[in-house]
Amino acid sequence: GEARGVHFPLTCLKEYHENPTTKENNLEGRGIPAGAMSAAHIIWAAGQQHNINPQTLIVLLQKEQALVTDDWPWPIQFRAATGYGCPDTAPCDAEYYGFYNQVQNADRQFRSYFNNPNSFNHVPFQNNFVRWHPNAACGGSQVFIENRATAGLYNYTPYQPNGTALSNIYGA
Repeated sequence: GEARGVHFPLTCLKEYHENPTTKENNLEGRGIPAGAMSAAHIIWAAGQQHNINPQTLIVLLQKEQALVTDDWPWPIQFRAATGYGCPDTAPCDAEYYGFYNQVQNADRQFRSYFNNPNSFNHVPFQNNFVRWHPNAACGGSQVFIENRATAGLYNYTPYQPNGTALSNIYGA
């Protein structure tokens, strides 16, 4: 990691703090900055602000960057924590970098999905065609989406793994 510019010690999600205004954080052994909020508080506050269950955000943090279970996360994982502004076909937009910014924007997006469930490609309580890859030629299959949270996750990242990927989770 040091050879790639990552400085130790690394900071786990449960130990992460960030000042929402200055974006200063305690990554790479830095102290907790003045005015900082813990990751837990950032997640909880976003959920309260937009009336989204924080568990949805926790699932998103794990799905996008494995931040819930990774005990050695690199700073780049916090920079794009929820994958907001990170399209599959282009680099991430730096405007949305930072853990607080990522959580707030993703939470706001999920509120939009919940408020307008029939306005997006994946609708709750019915079968939906879910692609296997950004390239439509790769196909997909029908998936019954049981609730708004799951529909939101599919709208946010509109793909599913195919059988080959599922049978080779840690392979190439």
